[in-house]
Amino acid sequence: MNRGRHIAALVAVFTFGAAAIEAAGQEPERFSTDEIATLLEGGVVHRRAPGPEGGSVIAGSSFAMVDAPPAVVWATLTNVADWKCIFPNTFEARTLTRRRNASAVKMTIGNRFFSFDCVLTVVENPQRFELFYELNKKRPHDIEEAKGHVRLVALPQGRTLIAFTTMVEVPFGPIIALMGDAVTRVMEQRILDLPGRLRRWVEKNRRPP
Repeated sequence: MNRGRHIAALVAVFTFGAAAIEAAGQEPERFSTDEIATLLEGGVVHRRAPGPEGGSVIAGSSFAMVDAPPAVVWATLTNVADWKCIFPNTFEARTLTRRRNASAVKMTIGNRFFSFDCVLTVVENPQRFELFYELNKKRPHDIEEAKGHVRLVALPQGRTLIAFTTMVEVPFGPIIALMGDAVTRVMEQRILDLPGRLRRWVEKNRRPP
C-alpha cells in the first residue's frame, strides 16, 4: 500500500480514537500531519491529558501502528505473562482469578529503588478487540488510582492501530520532593509508550490468534 492510501486509512479510522480520548478527558480530534508521519515511520503518538505539569497524576492517550492483524496483537495483549515486557518497569504480572472475560491481575511495578504493588480488574471484549483495566481498591494497593483502555483497530494490508488511554495516580510526593518533576515526566513517557512496547513485542514474538 502506498503512503497516500495509508494516510487515508488512518484518517478514516480515527473516529474510533474519540472513545479513547474521551476517556482521558480530552475532546476528539483528528491526527495531525506530523502525527500521521510518526505512525507511518513506526513511532508512537503521545497525547498528554490537560492538567498541570508534574504531580502524582499521569494521564493521556497514545497510538502506534503494528504490522500484524488485530487477532495477532490481541493474542499477545491478553496473555498476561507478556505484560512484563509490555508494561514499563514491571517485575510481576500474573492472573489471580478469572471468570469469563474478567480477571484479577497482580502487578508489581518499579525499579531497584522503589516498587508498587496492586491488583487490577481486567475486562476483555474480544469481539471489539478492547481491553479495560482498573485498580481493584478492595485489594491491598500501593497506588491511588489506575485505569486504562486499549483498543485495536484493523487497518488495510493486515495492519493494526493500537490506541491506549490511561490515568495513573501514584504516591510520588516524597520522590518528587527529592528529585523534582523530572520523575513524573520520565514515568509519563514510559507509561504512554505502551503501544510502542506492544508493537515491538508482537513483531518480535508473534502469537497465533
